[in-house]
Amino acid sequence: MSRILRDETSGNCIFIGGKADAKSIQTIKENGITHILNVTPTKDSGLEGGLANFFERSSVVGNKLVYKRIPVMDIPGEDLKAHASAAVKFIKTGLFYGSVLVHCRKGQSRSCTCACFYLIKERGMTAEEALGVCREGRPGCNPIESFVRQLKEYQVDCGVKEGAGRDPPSTKS
Repeated sequence: MSRILRDETSGNCIFIGGKADAKSIQTIKENGITHILNVTPTKDSGLEGGLANFFERSSVVGNKLVYKRIPVMDIPGEDLKAHASAAVKFIKTGLFYGSVLVHCRKGQSRSCTCACFYLIKERGMTAEEALGVCREGRPGCNPIESFVRQLKEYQVDCGVKEGAGRDPPSTKS
C-alpha cells in the first residue's frame, strides 16, 4: 500500500493498494482507513478481476468500514470516466472522516486512475501532474492507455488548463 496524498488540513491520507492491502486488517487499522473504494467487478459476477469487500460486514476495526464499489474491468473498452464523479465524491467524503484506500487487484491501473480523478477535480492538477504524484508515491502506478486518455478528457471536462504554473501540493508531509 502506498500513500499518495496527505491532506494538509486533516492529516488524513489517500492510499493506493491492491488485493493484499484490502485484505489486511492490520494495514487498514494502522493507517486509519475508514473508507475503501474497490475498483473491481463484484466477486459473484464470475469475472476473474472481481474482489470482495473483505470487511464489509465486520466491525473488526471498531467502527464499520465504508465501502464503495466501481465495477470496472482493467480493459480498454471500459468507461472508468463515467464513474469519476462518484469516485471523487467518495474519496472527498472519506477524507473528512479518516484515510481512504483506493484499490483494485494490483493497485496499478484502475485504482491509480480513480486517485488521479480526485487530484484533477479537487486539487486542480493536470492529468500528467496527477499521474506524476501517483507514480511518486506508487512507482507501479501504470494505468492502461485508454484510462490515461480518459484522465486527459476528464481534465478538460474539469476546466484544468495545461501549464498553469502550479506547483503540485505536498503529498508526503
